Amino acid sequence: PRPTRPTRATQTTDKMRVVAVFLSLLVGTAAFSRSTTSMRYGIANSKARSDIKIRIQAADSAEKVKSELLTAETEAVILGPHTNPHTMGTRLLRKVRARASQFDVEVPAGWGVYEKPVKIRAA
Repeated sequence: PRPTRPTRATQTTDKMRVVAVFLSLLVGTAAFSRSTTSMRYGIANSKARSDIKIRIQAADSAEKVKSELLTAETEAVILGPHTNPHTMGTRLLRKVRARASQFDVEVPAGWGVYEKPVKIRAA
């Protein structure tokens, strides 16, 4: 048998199905949730922030702050390539320092501080 051409009614229902599927996918994703990434913070930044928040919550005593929070791994997360040293890195560092000050723990000088590379000019 010869295939029939779609009528205008079937074309509109097909379009409506496509729109319905698209909207269900859009609503199903985290497009409008609070934890989505924006232009300012990317996915790697969100992971770094959540990692630091988890470490800060886990450090609930002075010993844990010294042994778990003030480590080279935490410093690497703060100074990682995905963190902007002027905005995100300083915010994370401020949170770590605030948690350390809650338990009267001294943060070593230079810990987690971004050192700007020295530019050598040609003579």
